[in-house]
Amino acid sequence: MSFLVSSKSRGFGWVICASAAMAAPFACAPGERQFAPTDMGGADGTTDGSGATASVGGNASGGGGTSGGGGSPDSGGGGPTGGNGPTGGNRPTGGSGGGSNTGPCEDHECDNGAACHPDGDDAYTCDCAGTGFEGEFCQDEIDECEPDPCLEGAECTDLINDYDCDCPAGFAGKNCEYPDIEVGPSGFGISGLSGDGRVVVGTSSNVAARYSHNDFDELGTYPGDVWSAAYAADYDGSVIVGYSGSTDGSVRRAMIWDGGFMDVLEAPDGFPRCTASGVSDDGSIVVGSCANADSSDSTIMRWIDREGEALGTPSGLDWCFDALVSGDGESIFASCSDGPNVVLMRWTEASGPVLLVSPETGCRMQAVTPDGQLGVGWCSPGGNSSQGFEWTPAGGFDLLAGDELYKPTDSITSADDVSADGSIMIGQTGNLGDGIPATVWDESRTPKTFVDFIADQGIDATGWTFSGVSAISDDGTVFVGQGTHDSTSAIYILRTD
Repeated sequence: MSFLVSSKSRGFGWVICASAAMAAPFACAPGERQFAPTDMGGADGTTDGSGATASVGGNASGGGGTSGGGGSPDSGGGGPTGGNGPTGGNRPTGGSGGGSNTGPCEDHECDNGAACHPDGDDAYTCDCAGTGFEGEFCQDEIDECEPDPCLEGAECTDLINDYDCDCPAGFAGKNCEYPDIEVGPSGFGISGLSGDGRVVVGTSSNVAARYSHNDFDELGTYPGDVWSAAYAADYDGSVIVGYSGSTDGSVRRAMIWDGGFMDVLEAPDGFPRCTASGVSDDGSIVVGSCANADSSDSTIMRWIDREGEALGTPSGLDWCFDALVSGDGESIFASCSDGPNVVLMRWTEASGPVLLVSPETGCRMQAVTPDGQLGVGWCSPGGNSSQGFEWTPAGGFDLLAGDELYKPTDSITSADDVSADGSIMIGQTGNLGDGIPATVWDESRTPKTFVDFIADQGIDATGWTFSGVSAISDDGTVFVGQGTHDSTSAIYILRTD
């Protein structure tokens, strides 16, 4: 079917363009991505505008992340001086791209990665765009602190094609435009965070919702449905995925909210009950799962530019759920049931669905890095116990143990999210009797309570009690979770930079 329907009753004014509770596995279970097979949900974590991962550099088409680099000799780079291949870089540290090295440009004097463009047979012009320099040969560095972009009286430091604001206590953000701890809406269930740390997605009053710095929106439900949830967002939060359906779950539609439009993702024949639970960094690839009418069988789904493809399940298994996708869209992970146990699977174009052999049962993959080369999660064989893990394609599963815990006897641990470069991991570890504090692990995987971590950042958390930390931005500077502020339950957004 094809129609446009106004859906303003939910307050966000989304337009529909259609073409076709989390339940913990055990008492006091850790993590945020806990769904029984009948819930078929999930969340995911994210590339920048150039199509490159946000914190690990650029890709073959140029553009660099926060660590520069990327691209190739033929397609430009994204380091401090950028590149001059045909596509160049387009991030703050990228080059102008394009240009020529023949004719009058063979011995050009364009500086600082600027592109040379022939101007007749004997002259050329230097293109300074994106280099941070100006002048005939792009030899003069531009002062990005003029005019001063920093707010709250912060001191501005000029950098190459960039600037840095030294924010005063209580403020954070590129221009010191945010409070370092922001009080979000109450009654908001967090499912995910965009890779840039700007958009929190989840559920409010049984309706899919988003929150971004004092801006709360209900995304709405499909006409006639009474329940919806948002599970994941792309890197900049412009594409959000989840589901819409009936209260009893008999109707379940995979949904995508994109630029003010709500769309139903097509279900495959024989599998009408669908959930979208993960999305790639650029928003072009959505993953999830679809079940048959009586929920006795399911398939992992991939939608590319909203065209659906059933990927099936590993051999011998007929129920998989809770799918998430790496930021580059290359790797898909899901939990699968083989009867009493829940095991993990990984799908790639080359291998198809393959089971991951873990040392424990009842495992959930909570998050993966944008390149799909590091995953974190937890396993629970049952009862009030769990073990957090890290996973890599080469090394398999590495359970958190020893110095990675507060005590060797910690019986409930989980790894719930990880920064894009793998240097910061969040979760919890402890015992029921002693408490299970929200925890941050640094690159050495030394655990630190979230409260101590905040204090080390010099952030004043007076009035806050933190229940947990749910998600982290790709660059490891934004943390979101549930807490209590001045006796009122609310989500928080904590920014360390």
